[in-house]
Amino acid sequence: MFQKSEAAAVLIESKRIFSNITSLIMLLVSLFFLTFLACVNEENVEPKGSQQESTAQLQTIFSGRTIDESGNSVAGGFISIRRLRYSESGSRTTPPVLTEQTDAEGRFTFNNIYQGSLALSVSIEPENETNTRRKDRTKILSMDIEGMRLYPTDNDDFYFHRRMGFVIQAGDNITDTVITVRPEIKIEKLIRARVVFADGSPLINANLHSFLKQRDFSGNDELVSVSEQKTDANGYFQYNLGYNDEHLFHIFAVKYHNLVAKAAPFMFKTDEHETDLVMTLNGNPISLSENSENKIIGYSWGGAASNHEAHALLDPPPIWIVNPANNHAYKWVHCDSVEEAMGKASKEEAYLVAINDAAEYNWLRTVFWQGPFWIGLSDVEKEGQWQWHSGEPLTYTNWSASHKHNNTDERDYVVVGMFGKWQAVDIIRGRGSMRRATRTAILEKQDFPIKTQVEVND
Repeated sequence: MFQKSEAAAVLIESKRIFSNITSLIMLLVSLFFLTFLACVNEENVEPKGSQQESTAQLQTIFSGRTIDESGNSVAGGFISIRRLRYSESGSRTTPPVLTEQTDAEGRFTFNNIYQGSLALSVSIEPENETNTRRKDRTKILSMDIEGMRLYPTDNDDFYFHRRMGFVIQAGDNITDTVITVRPEIKIEKLIRARVVFADGSPLINANLHSFLKQRDFSGNDELVSVSEQKTDANGYFQYNLGYNDEHLFHIFAVKYHNLVAKAAPFMFKTDEHETDLVMTLNGNPISLSENSENKIIGYSWGGAASNHEAHALLDPPPIWIVNPANNHAYKWVHCDSVEEAMGKASKEEAYLVAINDAAEYNWLRTVFWQGPFWIGLSDVEKEGQWQWHSGEPLTYTNWSASHKHNNTDERDYVVVGMFGKWQAVDIIRGRGSMRRATRTAILEKQDFPIKTQVEVND
């Protein structure tokens, strides 16, 4: 029993001594590494003056000049450089921008700029320009740097040639860079409109709708837009047209409750960016309840009916236009139904248009609305026997591919669709979108009386 206890004590003491020896060895190893690192750091430490000299040597300089396409210096321009950074999520961040202004010779210099992936942009107006209608659209065409010519990318991130991406490293001294740009300032076009009643009194602090149609010279390309406006204490409001540089005709109108006003068609001259209009409503102030004084009553925008209203308001008054190929006269009119269109034709001693060949049809679609519109073809008298409103024989058709399958007893009148194909429509029981959307028609008249200049003067 005594011998076992003594042996256990000896074993415990041996473990304690071994543990102490292990700890001592680990301590000695740690001291060795600490001493080694201290020596390494001491060898790499430079005097204060040497540190400053090294930093100066690593400064990154970027300089050059900016010219236009003709080689002329772009003086007073603004060169901006920003570092491209990405957050942990991968989205781009926007670090501060470095900006230098070019001197009289178009030269610029950046000292100790960012390093890494950079984006350079050029503008000829400061970014804090107070005139919000003036927008700098200066484009970079190329950049000659270190014997290489770089071109801007078409990537959306670089705003279509308005930024140039490149990489610069610490200690680089890049000089004599030549940046070729196309300076451009775009100014938004502006309509200043004053709305007055028929008696000349201004429409004060009131909400209304404005309608604008923009059409090119050919008449084939047009855009109709509507927006809400509010007049000020003198009856004025402003309508910003944006930067469109195309030569367009503008037709502008306003609607306040049931009163409308329309300006004569106009266009901006090459260097013109503003126009003043006086919009005279076709009526005098109306009685409004106190709660509805600044609200638009009984009007909503959307759907075929409202589109019809916009065109009816914006298009010029319908006039007869003579086709020189056959000396027939044609008129494009608005209507709520084919019956109304035929009624308008009767009052004009005319008929819904009869299309006798492809040449006449192409002329109609070039001069008038592309569709949908009513024409004078129907089989209302005898099913399947199509005839023109004028009584002329049927010599030409342009049916849609679905006509054979959809031609039922109820589809008695014909519409020219948006893509030029003819479709038979049920005007009584039909609920199709084509019938609801067709709010125009073309009238035709033979032997249109053309007055001579003497008759016009008389």
